Amino acid sequence: MNRPMWSKGYVLLFTAYWTLLILRLPSVSCMQSVVNENAEDWYKIDFLIGPKAKSHLPIDMCTSKVETSDKASQGRAESMKNKLMSEYLDPAQTNLWEQMCLIDSGKQPARQPITNYDVKLVLNAAESCLAGTDIDILLLVRSEAQSFAQRQTVRELWGDPKCWLGAKVSRVFLMDPISLLNLTTKMQENLALEYSKYHDIVEEGLSNCEINSMLLLGLQWYLAYCPQAKWIISTHDQYFINPGNMVAFLQSVSEAMRQRVVIGSARYRPTCISSESPLCSNLSYHRIQQSDPGGDPTIIDTSIVLVSSPMAPAIYTAMRYTEYNTHPDQFLASALNGLLVTPAHSSYIYTEGFPPTREDELNSAIAFPLKEGRNEAFEMWNTLACPEFCSQAP
Repeated sequence: MNRPMWSKGYVLLFTAYWTLLILRLPSVSCMQSVVNENAEDWYKIDFLIGPKAKSHLPIDMCTSKVETSDKASQGRAESMKNKLMSEYLDPAQTNLWEQMCLIDSGKQPARQPITNYDVKLVLNAAESCLAGTDIDILLLVRSEAQSFAQRQTVRELWGDPKCWLGAKVSRVFLMDPISLLNLTTKMQENLALEYSKYHDIVEEGLSNCEINSMLLLGLQWYLAYCPQAKWIISTHDQYFINPGNMVAFLQSVSEAMRQRVVIGSARYRPTCISSESPLCSNLSYHRIQQSDPGGDPTIIDTSIVLVSSPMAPAIYTAMRYTEYNTHPDQFLASALNGLLVTPAHSSYIYTEGFPPTREDELNSAIAFPLKEGRNEAFEMWNTLACPEFCSQAP
Protein backbone atom coordinates (compact mmCIF):
# COMPACT_ATOMS: atom_id res chain seq x y z
CA MET A 1 0.00 0.00 0.00
CA ASN A 2 1.40 3.38 -0.99
CA ARG A 3 2.06 5.74 1.89
CA PRO A 4 0.48 9.19 1.63
CA MET A 5 2.78 12.06 0.76
CA TRP A 6 2.26 13.76 4.12
CA SER A 7 3.27 10.76 6.17
CA LYS A 8 4.62 11.09 9.69
CA GLY A 9 8.21 11.28 8.42
CA TYR A 10 7.42 14.08 6.00
CA VAL A 11 5.52 15.98 8.66
CA LEU A 12 8.40 15.73 11.11
CA LEU A 13 10.89 16.86 8.47
CA PHE A 14 8.65 19.77 7.44
CA THR A 15 8.14 20.81 11.07
CA ALA A 16 11.86 20.66 11.84
CA TYR A 17 12.70 22.75 8.78
CA TRP A 18 10.29 25.56 9.65
CA THR A 19 11.24 25.46 13.33
CA LEU A 20 14.88 25.95 12.40
CA LEU A 21 13.99 28.73 9.99
CA ILE A 22 11.92 30.57 12.60
CA LEU A 23 14.69 30.30 15.17
CA ARG A 24 17.10 31.97 12.74
CA LEU A 25 14.85 34.95 12.11
CA PRO A 26 15.51 38.27 13.90
CA SER A 27 14.08 38.71 17.37
CA VAL A 28 10.59 40.16 17.69
CA SER A 29 10.68 43.90 18.40
CA CYS A 30 8.83 47.10 17.62
CA MET A 31 11.01 47.43 14.52
CA GLN A 32 9.92 45.89 11.28
CA SER A 33 12.13 42.93 10.43
CA VAL A 34 13.98 43.31 7.19
CA VAL A 35 14.32 40.44 4.75
CA ASN A 36 17.68 40.64 3.04
CA GLU A 37 18.95 38.64 0.14
CA ASN A 38 22.39 38.10 1.67
CA ALA A 39 21.09 36.58 4.92
CA GLU A 40 22.73 33.26 4.06
CA ASP A 41 26.13 34.94 3.75
CA TRP A 42 25.53 36.74 7.06
CA TYR A 43 24.86 33.49 8.91
CA LYS A 44 27.78 31.69 7.27
CA ILE A 45 30.10 34.43 8.49
CA ASP A 46 28.60 33.91 11.96
CA PHE A 47 30.07 30.41 11.86
CA LEU A 48 33.28 31.47 10.05
CA ILE A 49 32.47 29.48 6.92
CA GLY A 50 31.78 30.39 3.32
CA PRO A 51 33.65 32.48 0.74
CA LYS A 52 32.99 35.82 2.45
CA ALA A 53 34.64 34.63 5.67
CA LYS A 54 37.92 33.86 3.91
CA SER A 55 41.02 35.89 4.74
CA HIS A 56 42.64 35.04 1.37
CA LEU A 57 46.05 34.32 2.84
CA PRO A 58 48.97 33.66 0.47
CA ILE A 59 49.01 30.02 -0.55
CA ASP A 60 52.48 29.43 0.91
CA MET A 61 51.19 30.34 4.37
CA CYS A 62 48.76 27.42 4.36
CA THR A 63 50.93 24.55 3.13
CA SER A 64 51.77 22.99 6.51
CA LYS A 65 49.63 20.29 8.04
CA VAL A 66 47.18 22.06 10.27
CA GLU A 67 46.27 18.91 12.14
CA THR A 68 49.76 18.42 13.59
CA SER A 69 50.39 21.98 14.64
CA ASP A 70 46.86 22.43 15.91
CA LYS A 71 47.41 19.62 18.40
CA ALA A 72 50.40 21.53 19.72
CA SER A 73 48.25 24.64 19.93
CA GLN A 74 45.61 22.71 21.86
CA GLY A 75 48.28 21.44 24.24
CA ARG A 76 49.43 24.96 24.98
CA ALA A 77 45.85 26.02 25.48
CA GLU A 78 45.15 23.21 27.96
CA SER A 79 48.11 24.28 30.09
CA MET A 80 46.63 27.77 30.29
CA LYS A 81 43.06 26.65 30.96
CA ASN A 82 43.06 27.30 34.70
CA LYS A 83 44.50 30.78 34.20
CA LEU A 84 41.75 31.97 31.92
CA MET A 85 38.43 33.47 32.98
CA SER A 86 36.46 31.48 30.40
CA GLU A 87 36.81 28.53 28.07
CA TYR A 88 37.50 30.85 25.14
CA LEU A 89 41.06 31.68 24.25
CA ASP A 90 42.59 34.91 23.06
CA PRO A 91 45.05 35.01 20.11
CA ALA A 92 47.99 34.37 22.44
CA GLN A 93 46.76 30.78 22.93
CA THR A 94 45.07 30.23 19.54
CA ASN A 95 46.94 29.87 16.29
CA LEU A 96 44.93 32.34 14.23
CA TRP A 97 46.78 31.54 11.03
CA GLU A 98 45.77 27.89 11.23
CA GLN A 99 42.13 28.83 11.75
CA MET A 100 42.23 31.23 8.79
CA CYS A 101 43.90 28.61 6.59
CA LEU A 102 41.15 26.14 7.44
CA ILE A 103 38.49 28.72 6.60
CA ASP A 104 40.25 29.61 3.34
CA SER A 105 40.31 25.94 2.36
CA GLY A 106 36.55 25.64 2.89
CA LYS A 107 36.80 23.82 6.21
CA GLN A 108 35.43 24.73 9.59
CA PRO A 109 37.91 26.22 12.07
CA ALA A 110 39.36 23.74 14.54
CA ARG A 111 38.59 25.97 17.50
CA GLN A 112 35.27 27.37 18.61
CA PRO A 113 35.32 31.18 18.41
CA ILE A 114 34.19 33.55 21.11
CA THR A 115 30.44 33.67 21.76
CA ASN A 116 29.52 36.62 19.62
CA TYR A 117 28.07 34.85 16.65
CA ASP A 118 24.52 34.30 15.49
CA VAL A 119 23.82 38.04 15.64
CA LYS A 120 20.36 38.78 14.30
CA LEU A 121 19.64 41.95 12.34
CA VAL A 122 16.43 43.83 13.03
CA LEU A 123 17.17 46.68 10.62
CA ASN A 124 19.57 46.23 7.73
CA ALA A 125 20.85 48.86 5.32
CA ALA A 126 21.61 46.33 2.59
CA GLU A 127 20.47 48.82 -0.08
CA SER A 128 23.36 51.11 0.88
CA CYS A 129 25.84 48.83 -0.84
CA LEU A 130 24.31 46.88 -3.70
CA ALA A 131 26.20 43.99 -5.23
CA GLY A 132 28.00 44.87 -8.43
CA THR A 133 28.55 48.52 -7.53
CA ASP A 134 32.03 49.95 -7.09
CA ILE A 135 32.69 51.28 -3.59
CA ASP A 136 35.89 53.08 -2.66
CA ILE A 137 35.01 53.91 0.95
CA LEU A 138 32.50 52.38 3.35
CA LEU A 139 31.59 54.67 6.26
CA LEU A 140 30.57 52.67 9.33
CA VAL A 141 29.20 55.31 11.70
CA ARG A 142 28.33 54.25 15.24
CA SER A 143 25.36 56.07 16.70
CA GLU A 144 23.02 55.92 19.66
CA ALA A 145 19.43 55.24 18.72
CA GLN A 146 18.23 58.56 20.16
CA SER A 147 20.81 60.64 18.24
CA PHE A 148 18.75 61.58 15.19
CA ALA A 149 20.21 65.12 15.07
CA GLN A 150 23.78 63.82 14.90
CA ARG A 151 22.91 61.31 12.18
CA GLN A 152 21.15 64.00 10.17
CA THR A 153 24.20 66.25 10.47
CA VAL A 154 26.41 63.46 9.14
CA ARG A 155 24.01 62.83 6.25
CA GLU A 156 24.06 66.50 5.27
CA LEU A 157 27.81 67.01 5.62
CA TRP A 158 30.68 64.52 5.46
CA GLY A 159 28.38 61.50 5.21
CA ASP A 160 26.94 62.72 1.90
CA PRO A 161 28.38 60.47 -0.86
CA LYS A 162 28.27 63.43 -3.25
CA CYS A 163 30.87 65.32 -1.20
CA TRP A 164 33.87 63.04 -1.64
CA LEU A 165 35.60 64.45 -4.72
CA GLY A 166 34.10 61.80 -6.95
CA ALA A 167 35.09 58.85 -4.76
CA LYS A 168 32.35 56.22 -4.52
CA VAL A 169 31.18 56.22 -0.90
CA SER A 170 28.57 54.23 1.01
CA ARG A 171 27.31 55.27 4.47
CA VAL A 172 25.81 53.08 7.18
CA PHE A 173 24.82 53.91 10.76
CA LEU A 174 25.37 51.15 13.32
CA MET A 175 22.99 51.42 16.26
CA ASP A 176 24.62 51.08 19.66
CA PRO A 177 22.79 48.11 21.22
CA ILE A 178 23.16 49.55 24.72
CA SER A 179 21.23 52.66 23.68
CA LEU A 180 18.32 50.47 22.58
CA LEU A 181 17.64 49.20 26.08
CA ASN A 182 15.89 52.35 27.31
CA LEU A 183 14.05 53.40 24.16
CA THR A 184 10.45 54.47 24.56
CA THR A 185 7.80 53.27 22.14
CA LYS A 186 7.78 56.69 20.51
CA MET A 187 11.56 56.61 20.00
CA GLN A 188 11.33 53.16 18.47
CA GLU A 189 8.65 54.34 16.08
CA ASN A 190 10.78 57.35 15.11
CA LEU A 191 13.76 55.10 14.43
CA ALA A 192 11.62 52.88 12.20
CA LEU A 193 10.39 55.94 10.29
CA GLU A 194 13.95 57.18 9.91
CA TYR A 195 14.98 53.83 8.49
CA SER A 196 12.08 53.79 6.04
CA LYS A 197 13.22 57.18 4.73
CA TYR A 198 16.98 56.74 4.50
CA HIS A 199 17.59 52.96 4.53
CA ASP A 200 21.00 53.51 6.10
CA ILE A 201 20.55 52.02 9.58
CA VAL A 202 21.84 48.68 10.84
CA GLU A 203 20.42 47.41 14.11
CA GLU A 204 21.18 44.09 15.74
CA GLY A 205 18.90 42.33 18.17
CA LEU A 206 19.36 42.79 21.88
CA SER A 207 21.10 39.44 22.31
CA ASN A 208 24.47 41.14 22.71
CA CYS A 209 24.98 44.43 24.51
CA GLU A 210 28.76 44.30 24.84
CA ILE A 211 30.34 47.59 23.79
CA ASN A 212 32.88 45.70 21.68
CA SER A 213 30.11 44.09 19.64
CA MET A 214 29.96 47.32 17.61
CA LEU A 215 33.38 46.60 16.10
CA LEU A 216 32.35 43.07 15.20
CA LEU A 217 28.98 44.19 13.86
CA GLY A 218 30.59 46.69 11.51
CA LEU A 219 33.14 44.28 10.07
CA GLN A 220 30.63 41.45 9.73
CA TRP A 221 28.24 43.78 7.89
CA TYR A 222 31.07 44.78 5.57
CA LEU A 223 31.95 41.16 4.82
CA ALA A 224 28.35 40.13 4.17
CA TYR A 225 26.99 43.15 2.34
CA CYS A 226 29.80 45.39 1.08
CA PRO A 227 32.94 43.31 0.47
CA GLN A 228 33.76 45.33 -2.64
CA ALA A 229 34.68 48.42 -0.58
CA LYS A 230 38.41 49.21 -0.74
CA TRP A 231 38.54 51.06 2.58
CA ILE A 232 36.45 50.83 5.75
CA ILE A 233 36.28 53.92 7.96
CA SER A 234 34.87 53.09 11.38
CA THR A 235 33.91 56.13 13.46
CA HIS A 236 30.96 57.67 15.31
CA ASP A 237 28.52 60.48 14.69
CA GLN A 238 30.26 62.95 17.00
CA TYR A 239 33.26 63.13 14.70
CA PHE A 240 34.02 65.47 11.83
CA ILE A 241 35.74 64.12 8.72
CA ASN A 242 37.24 66.37 6.08
CA PRO A 243 36.43 64.46 2.85
CA GLY A 244 39.05 66.30 0.79
CA ASN A 245 41.87 65.55 3.21
CA MET A 246 40.68 61.99 3.73
CA VAL A 247 40.60 61.21 0.00
CA ALA A 248 44.04 62.78 -0.50
CA PHE A 249 45.43 60.71 2.37
CA LEU A 250 43.99 57.41 1.15
CA GLN A 251 45.26 58.08 -2.36
CA SER A 252 48.76 58.49 -0.92
CA VAL A 253 48.72 54.90 0.37
CA SER A 254 50.27 52.61 -2.22
CA GLU A 255 48.45 49.46 -3.29
CA ALA A 256 51.23 47.33 -1.82
CA MET A 257 50.92 49.08 1.54
CA ARG A 258 47.13 48.82 1.45
CA GLN A 259 47.38 45.04 1.61
CA ARG A 260 48.29 45.11 5.29
CA VAL A 261 47.50 48.38 7.03
CA VAL A 262 45.30 49.72 9.82
CA ILE A 263 45.52 53.46 10.42
CA GLY A 264 44.43 55.75 13.22
CA SER A 265 45.68 57.55 16.28
CA ALA A 266 48.04 55.00 17.81
CA ARG A 267 49.85 54.93 21.14
CA TYR A 268 52.90 52.71 21.39
CA ARG A 269 53.00 50.54 24.50
CA PRO A 270 50.64 52.71 26.59
CA THR A 271 50.79 52.66 30.37
CA CYS A 272 48.37 53.72 33.06
CA ILE A 273 49.12 57.18 34.34
CA SER A 274 45.81 57.67 36.14
CA SER A 275 43.35 55.29 37.73
CA GLU A 276 40.58 57.48 36.29
CA SER A 277 41.56 56.64 32.72
CA PRO A 278 39.13 54.29 30.88
CA LEU A 279 42.09 52.22 29.78
CA CYS A 280 43.04 51.62 33.41
CA SER A 281 39.68 50.27 34.51
CA ASN A 282 40.68 46.74 33.55
CA LEU A 283 43.37 45.96 36.13
CA SER A 284 44.01 42.47 34.74
CA TYR A 285 44.93 44.01 31.41
CA HIS A 286 47.08 46.79 32.86
CA ARG A 287 49.05 44.51 35.13
CA ILE A 288 52.25 45.64 33.38
CA GLN A 289 53.82 48.63 35.06
CA GLN A 290 55.72 51.39 33.30
CA SER A 291 59.03 49.93 34.45
CA ASP A 292 58.29 46.66 32.67
CA PRO A 293 60.18 46.68 29.36
CA GLY A 294 57.57 44.42 27.78
CA GLY A 295 54.75 46.92 27.85
CA ASP A 296 51.29 46.49 26.36
CA PRO A 297 50.37 46.09 22.68
CA THR A 298 50.16 49.23 20.61
CA ILE A 299 46.74 50.79 21.18
CA ILE A 300 44.79 52.44 18.38
CA ASP A 301 41.92 54.74 19.33
CA THR A 302 38.74 53.15 18.00
CA SER A 303 36.94 56.51 17.83
CA ILE A 304 38.06 56.47 14.21
CA VAL A 305 39.95 53.68 12.47
CA LEU A 306 40.84 53.21 8.80
CA VAL A 307 40.98 49.55 7.74
CA SER A 308 42.06 48.37 4.31
CA SER A 309 39.79 45.75 2.77
CA PRO A 310 42.49 43.04 2.50
CA MET A 311 42.99 43.25 6.28
CA ALA A 312 39.32 43.30 7.29
CA PRO A 313 38.56 39.52 7.12
CA ALA A 314 41.64 38.63 9.17
CA ILE A 315 40.84 41.29 11.78
CA TYR A 316 37.27 40.02 12.03
CA THR A 317 38.47 36.45 12.55
CA ALA A 318 41.01 37.60 15.14
CA MET A 319 38.29 39.46 17.02
CA ARG A 320 36.18 36.30 17.10
CA TYR A 321 39.04 34.61 18.97
CA THR A 322 39.76 37.54 21.30
CA GLU A 323 38.44 37.87 24.84
CA TYR A 324 36.18 40.86 25.39
CA ASN A 325 37.82 43.67 27.36
CA THR A 326 36.14 46.59 29.06
CA HIS A 327 37.46 49.03 26.47
CA PRO A 328 37.21 48.72 22.65
CA ASP A 329 40.75 50.06 22.21
CA GLN A 330 42.12 47.12 24.20
CA PHE A 331 39.93 44.68 22.29
CA LEU A 332 41.18 45.80 18.87
CA ALA A 333 44.78 45.98 20.10
CA SER A 334 44.63 42.37 21.27
CA ALA A 335 43.20 41.21 17.94
CA LEU A 336 45.85 43.07 15.93
CA ASN A 337 48.57 41.78 18.23
CA GLY A 338 47.40 38.24 17.55
CA LEU A 339 47.86 38.92 13.83
CA LEU A 340 51.32 40.43 14.46
CA VAL A 341 50.04 43.70 13.02
CA THR A 342 51.09 47.06 14.44
CA PRO A 343 48.66 49.86 13.55
CA ALA A 344 50.04 52.87 11.70
CA HIS A 345 49.78 56.23 13.42
CA SER A 346 48.57 59.33 11.60
CA SER A 347 49.18 62.70 13.22
CA TYR A 348 46.32 64.08 11.11
CA ILE A 349 43.75 62.01 12.99
CA TYR A 350 42.76 63.62 16.28
CA THR A 351 40.98 61.99 19.20
CA GLU A 352 39.07 63.03 22.30
CA GLY A 353 41.19 65.27 24.51
CA PHE A 354 43.68 66.03 21.74
CA PRO A 355 41.86 68.26 19.20
CA PRO A 356 43.60 70.41 16.59
CA THR A 357 44.38 73.76 18.22
CA ARG A 358 46.22 75.74 15.54
CA GLU A 359 44.85 76.88 12.21
CA ASP A 360 47.38 74.83 10.25
CA GLU A 361 46.43 71.71 12.24
CA LEU A 362 42.75 72.30 11.55
CA ASN A 363 43.33 72.81 7.83
CA SER A 364 45.36 69.61 7.47
CA ALA A 365 43.29 67.44 9.84
CA ILE A 366 41.68 64.32 8.40
CA ALA A 367 39.26 63.84 11.29
CA PHE A 368 38.65 65.23 14.75
CA PRO A 369 35.96 65.08 17.48
CA LEU A 370 33.30 67.76 17.91
CA LYS A 371 32.16 69.20 21.22
CA GLU A 372 29.16 71.36 20.32
CA GLY A 373 27.32 69.16 17.87
CA ARG A 374 25.41 70.34 14.81
CA ASN A 375 26.27 74.06 14.92
CA GLU A 376 29.99 73.39 15.28
CA ALA A 377 29.87 70.81 12.49
CA PHE A 378 28.34 73.26 10.01
CA GLU A 379 30.79 75.96 11.10
CA MET A 380 33.74 73.63 10.47
CA TRP A 381 32.24 72.51 7.16
CA ASN A 382 32.09 76.06 5.86
CA THR A 383 35.34 77.26 7.45
CA LEU A 384 37.28 74.45 5.80
CA ALA A 385 35.57 75.08 2.43
CA CYS A 386 34.21 71.54 2.33
CA PRO A 387 31.21 72.49 0.13
CA GLU A 388 33.70 72.76 -2.73
CA PHE A 389 34.21 69.01 -2.58
CA CYS A 390 30.54 68.39 -3.28
CA SER A 391 30.53 70.35 -6.53
CA GLN A 392 33.18 68.06 -7.98
CA ALA A 393 31.20 64.88 -7.38
CA PRO A 394 29.30 63.33 -10.31
